Amino acid sequence: MWARLLPGRAVGGTLLNVYSLLLALLLIYPTLQLFIVAVSDDIVFPPRYFSLEAFRELTPSFWASIPFSLALGAATTVLLILLCLPTAYAMERTKFRGRNLMSVAIFLPFVIPGVGYMVALGTVYLLVFPGVMGTFIGVLVPTAIGNLAWMVRAIQGSLATTDPVYEEAGLMLGAGRMRAFFSITLPQIAPGIVVGAMIVFANSATAFIAPLFLGGVKSITATVEIYRELDQHGLTPRLAVQALLVELV
Repeated sequence: MWARLLPGRAVGGTLLNVYSLLLALLLIYPTLQLFIVAVSDDIVFPPRYFSLEAFRELTPSFWASIPFSLALGAATTVLLILLCLPTAYAMERTKFRGRNLMSVAIFLPFVIPGVGYMVALGTVYLLVFPGVMGTFIGVLVPTAIGNLAWMVRAIQGSLATTDPVYEEAGLMLGAGRMRAFFSITLPQIAPGIVVGAMIVFANSATAFIAPLFLGGVKSITATVEIYRELDQHGLTPRLAVQALLVELV
């Protein structure tokens, strides 16, 4: 559309290509800068020397945070698929009392400031469930709640673009509700589930606020470990290497 508004389709297409390349360079610049710092302590481009010494200096505490990060991402993703699939289906395909209230409640974690939410939840842990503080479950619960809307909306959006007539036809032919859903509807909405899973895994594996406030000493993600080292030592080649490894997620 924009190409037609510019003088000449070829000129418009060229300008759009240049714009796209510049935007791509802008978005990838932080990663390039991290790589430069990781292989040297220069802040100039190109770097004046090359060294992999920072890759050998990664701390045991950072390596210990990687399995926790991946486990948190995987557990949150699986949990939200199991919870949000029936929730999104009910909200999109059925009418029930409290449907609008449920839709609003799903977005409450986005409305409430994250710090205040973690302080309130931490207070509940200390008063009611003291054994949960600083554990995997204690971090998993707020992380899952914070990503609830992403998964619900991804699945619900996929359901909205899927014609329910095929599932209804299966029911009319004698298939049960569960069989019709798993045989007809689930394959059609699989792209939405995959997109939601990708977003949730990336968000939860790099979660920051919940592990920082509720994770204690051991139940922390690599993101929190990087923050603590940055606070102590500033931006170093070793810290840049850690950030690059987290970006691989």
